[in-house]
Amino acid sequence: MNKKIFLIAMLSGFILFSCQNQKPKTDSKPVNKDVSVEKTYVGDLEFQDQTITKATAKNLHKQMALQRATQLVGWAIPMMNFYQLYPAMLSNQKMTETDIFFNLCDGYEGVYPYMTANVTTPYTIGMSDLSITGPLVVDIPAGAIYGVINDAWMQPI
Repeated sequence: MNKKIFLIAMLSGFILFSCQNQKPKTDSKPVNKDVSVEKTYVGDLEFQDQTITKATAKNLHKQMALQRATQLVGWAIPMMNFYQLYPAMLSNQKMTETDIFFNLCDGYEGVYPYMTANVTTPYTIGMSDLSITGPLVVDIPAGAIYGVINDAWMQPI
């Protein structure tokens, strides 16, 4: 993935998120007697006949943009973590992209590159770019090994 495109997407999400009104306006009063008001968690929704008013449509569009920006940030965290971590791990281990490597990360010094790791859990990390190395077979021996194998989206394989 192109770094520039990814950073633009992240910045767009943060801008959308920060530009949103955190509290919906609830001080607007219906001007017409034919307008009904429904109170919801996103504020008062005004209906004229069976159609929403322009003010309600504007409020709902703001709420949708806020939700989309929040989802963008949430979805981007795992990929951003690995996007930054893979080159750092290659550099720290003095390896090339054709090498398949495993690393034990323990304590602050071991896990500081990770966005979601904690310092009390030892991590055994292995990374490879399958487009360069080809298929990879991992043989895990029976015994007291606990954990998961995840892809770059932190989804179990």
